[in-house]
Amino acid sequence: MKNICNNAEGSQNPEKQPTLAVRKQSNGKSQSTYLGISVFVCACALPMLPNLTAAVLVKPFLAGIYEFVTLLSLLLIPAALTRCSLRTWVVFSSPFALIAPAMIAFQWTTKARLTKWDFMLLFEATPDEASVFRKQALWAVVGAMFVLALCLTLIRWHTARKLRIPPWFAGLAAVAFCIPLLKDCLVSGPSPALRLTVGRLSSAFPVSPFLEFYKARQIKASILRRGSLVLQGAVGRVSEAPAPNQRELYLLVIGESVRAGSLHMDGNQRQTTPELGSVSNLVNFINVTAPATLTMQSVPMIITGTEPNRFMDAFQRPSLVTVFNRAGFKTHWLSTQPLLGTYAVSASFGAEASSSVYLSKFLIGAEQINPKIPLDTELLPYVREILNSQEKKIFCVIHIEGSHVPYPSRYPQNFNPFGADREICHSAIVSGAPFSPEAQDHLTRAYDNTVAFTDHFLMEVIKLLDKESCPAFLWYIPDHGENKADAPVLPCAHGVETEDVLRVPMMAWFSDSWIQSTSFIYKRMVGRAATPITSPATFYTILQLAGIDSTCCNTTKSLASDQYVSPNRTILLPDGTISDFEHAIAHPISHHIVID
Repeated sequence: MKNICNNAEGSQNPEKQPTLAVRKQSNGKSQSTYLGISVFVCACALPMLPNLTAAVLVKPFLAGIYEFVTLLSLLLIPAALTRCSLRTWVVFSSPFALIAPAMIAFQWTTKARLTKWDFMLLFEATPDEASVFRKQALWAVVGAMFVLALCLTLIRWHTARKLRIPPWFAGLAAVAFCIPLLKDCLVSGPSPALRLTVGRLSSAFPVSPFLEFYKARQIKASILRRGSLVLQGAVGRVSEAPAPNQRELYLLVIGESVRAGSLHMDGNQRQTTPELGSVSNLVNFINVTAPATLTMQSVPMIITGTEPNRFMDAFQRPSLVTVFNRAGFKTHWLSTQPLLGTYAVSASFGAEASSSVYLSKFLIGAEQINPKIPLDTELLPYVREILNSQEKKIFCVIHIEGSHVPYPSRYPQNFNPFGADREICHSAIVSGAPFSPEAQDHLTRAYDNTVAFTDHFLMEVIKLLDKESCPAFLWYIPDHGENKADAPVLPCAHGVETEDVLRVPMMAWFSDSWIQSTSFIYKRMVGRAATPITSPATFYTILQLAGIDSTCCNTTKSLASDQYVSPNRTILLPDGTISDFEHAIAHPISHHIVID
């Protein structure tokens, strides 16, 4: 009875509540609370496990550990001062702990931290793109279920209500927080050290995902503001331009996921370019790099001529469509890329054209999903209709699916020059990487089929242009390349800074009539076939090839100009940092200067 009364008295007096400090037992022996402290610290660390995995998988180890220690100690200080109970902590931290497995799965797959561009990719991802992460999503769900069970166990654990961290532990946490800060002060000084500390907190989980999500929403808002963009300054024609009453037809074809080495004319042993390889008046540029590894980053830079270190300016700069509109051309945008609503990159620029056609109506407004994946050749009737309209001045952008996964869906079933097995390819894509040797072989064959089919599509467009017997050209540039099927990271995908993703083909075809009127420019283009180029040069070169004079023009960036200067080939990486091309391929999946 005496013990019962003592227990009752202890439960009513908060001063006698059990803490993580030393407690006395009836036998007079003291019981260490190291186990209790360990349980509490582990519970605090649970929602921040992605910071530890980032230290191993993504960042320099010590930098990742500093992030983990800085955030954990900062959270433990108020927890200790308020004597927060384990149960209270678990209740409030469990939502973050539940998404920690998904974060770890993402890091394991991409070897990169989650950024605003990953959220943008999520906004625009098709089921095919999302299928790359099928296995990882399964592991994330399993991990979340395990974490949920652990959190519920701790919440229901009777002792969890009694375990409280002692106030003196705040001092220990403060010391841990100050160690990286003092180290930075000694190395860089107080002000840089403070900025580094704030940077660690903002890039650590769970702060980072919410901050990057906010940045992604800002990018979406910038895309929306393109509708009110006004091109400043006059737009005219140079003296070399065709006469006002002469017809002009200029086409830009933006490809998808084509690596430079996949073309036969660029070294592939398979004959993937049988038609383009034999056409006359074709200039094949063999030393071209993409400005980014994702469509949503590279297409805005190609279409506006923006450099990677000024990427956000692309959404407030005039595009080729904007300039050609002002120059008096009828503009068109044709696409087999999914139209994902207001925020889609393709939709934001295509909306500026006089007319636009999207054959894949995936998730647009209230319309139903198009169950049939359109082939790029299905755009040919629209091209033919535009050319038959007899409009004098035409500029058309054709954004194709090219070589995007799933590869067998990019060409008809009766088109299989390299013997790819559709079932093996489908099973491999469903099961996910790593692929078996047999799957790698057939995925490679299927990929080469897509390149050969793009070769056929481009040749058909060239034939249509050639029939018009007027000044015309076709410019082809993919947004980025694609990893091979045996790549160690993200095989048959992109989004990482490998050479296969960053090196792309680029070519231009010119009609006889165009060459006759500007033969000196054509010869200059042929002479620059091996010059180091970045694909944003497309913007400036096309304007000069079309004889357009505008404040947007920059002759030092145009391949058609005698003043062209080869640029420093910088790359916008998936995490929003900037790298040099040569450095990026030498140190893949690395991270450098963060831009906002």
